[in-house]
Order: sequence, then structure tokens, then C-alpha cells
Amino acid sequence: MKKTIVLKCGGSITDELEAGFFDSIKDLMRSGYHILIIHGGGPDITRYLKDKGIETKFVDGLRYTDEAVLSAVEVMLSGKTNRHIVQKLKSQGIPAIGMQGPDHFFQADLLDYDKYGLVGIMTGVETKVVEALLQLGLIPVVTPLAQGPNGEHLNINADIAAAHAAIGLQAEELIFVTNVPGVMKNGDLLDSVTKEEIDQMLADGTIYGGMIPKVKGALNALKSGIESVRIGSGLAPIWKNGSFSGTAITAEDL
Repeated sequence: MKKTIVLKCGGSITDELEAGFFDSIKDLMRSGYHILIIHGGGPDITRYLKDKGIETKFVDGLRYTDEAVLSAVEVMLSGKTNRHIVQKLKSQGIPAIGMQGPDHFFQADLLDYDKYGLVGIMTGVETKVVEALLQLGLIPVVTPLAQGPNGEHLNINADIAAAHAAIGLQAEELIFVTNVPGVMKNGDLLDSVTKEEIDQMLADGTIYGGMIPKVKGALNALKSGIESVRIGSGLAPIWKNGSFSGTAITAEDL
């Protein structure tokens, strides 16, 4: 049975993915791995909303999503970001297919309509369609949207969606693909870190800025039941000479 790797690509890295990243995906596939990609699209969505004169509002770190915002989210995620990633993969000779999260994969309930609007809390994943695509040798590229209990579409956090996908598919690795090599300390890349070490580096400012939500997303994924979570760069190979790059975040003290 082939092992599965789930890659979560943030919206800010999708335009910057470089040749080494795609080469490592090909190497992983040749090494017998299935690959699934979950992607964000925050910057594209925010720009689109601004162009349309629609206010962007975040509540507890989640994008408040009314009907107009959900429409914009679907247009940008499905119509732009997803197609862009699939086209990039295909241009590198990698077989990929775009897939929308609500299409027989992500399932969710409303989190709190009054507070967040049409934002979902993940309730499960339906893996049959994705598994069939993986068996065909394709890389499904999936939007972070889910089907609600009444068939409606809900906006969901891409990090959490990726964690649920990894659990549902019993993935060997969940990798958060970013624009940095991993977690750095004193200019050096750390091979692995624990929650205790992350908490200390957050407190003393070693981890700052855009790395903060990345490590928090990784820790949340570990709490969800993933055995191995990693933060790596899309600007370089994520797999080389039989091993993964980046920083492994371990669950030993969770």
C-alpha cells in the first residue's frame, strides 16, 4: 500500500513555488508516495474583495464570511488559485486534478453563524473519491471549502482542513509548505522542535511574524491526531536523498 503525504500550501506561497519543489514531488511519486495538496488563497481573496468594495473582517483569526464574501472566496479559490496550482503542476509533467472541498471530501457544520457567518467547523472527511484519484496516479489539489449539513458550502480554515485530510487518509506526513526553510533559531534551521520549545521561542521572540500562525497550525494538527507534522519551504526541495527537509514538530509533550 502506498503511503500518503498531505501538503498544505498557503496562499502566499502558491505564486512562488520553484522547480526544486516540483522535482521533489516527482521524486516522492517515484518513491511510491501518493500526494494530496490542500491550498489557501487569502491574499487573492483579500485583493478581490477590496476591488469589489467589500470589507474584509477577521474574527478570532477567521475571515467573517457572509454570502458576498463566500462568493468571492469560491471565485478566487476555485477559479484562480486552484487552477493556477494545477496548471503549474501539469507544466512540470506532474499529473494533477483540481477538486473542490465540498465535492465528496470535506464536511462541516456551522461554527457560529452570528459571530463568523458562513464559516464551518470540520466534522469529517469522505475519502473515497480522493482515494480513487490517488490510485489513478493523480495529485488532487483541493480548496478549503466544505459541504454543510444542508448541502450549503462553508468556508473552512485550510490548516484544519489539511489536518483532517491527513487523519482521514492516514497520511504519513502533513507538511505546511511556506516561503521559509522551517523554524529558525540564531540563523540555524532546526531539524525538529517540541511544543515546549515552541512555547519558549514564542515567548522570547525567536518565533515571530508569519511563523507564529504556522507553528500554531502545526501544533493544532498534532492535537488532531497527526503523528508527524513538518514546516518546509516551497522555494526548495521538500524531499531530497530519501528524507524530508524543513522542521519536524513532534507530539511528545502534547
